[in-house]
Amino acid sequence: MKDKRNIIVTGANSGIGLACVKQFIENGDKVIAIVRNRESSSEILNSLKNKSSLDIHYLDLEDLADLKTNLNKIINIYKNIDVLVNNAGKIYNGLVQMTS
Repeated sequence: MKDKRNIIVTGANSGIGLACVKQFIENGDKVIAIVRNRESSSEILNSLKNKSSLDIHYLDLEDLADLKTNLNKIINIYKNIDVLVNNAGKIYNGLVQMTS
């Protein structure tokens, strides 16, 4: 039997992030799902929490203070992170040259 890995998935509430969460849970891993806020947390993600080793953490990756505080808490809880899926993103509609 393989060891259970600790995996962080950002942008875990939909699309690729949610698919990664489902696959890692199916593989028996411990998943730490990062979503921006409670409102963006999908029903599917919340239902998975009740059936598996999934922890949902709410933090805004654009807020540096929030990010540092919460990542330190996560590291203190889990001690080691084996995999990071950095999936969170933001859509900007505009020309690349005009994007900061």
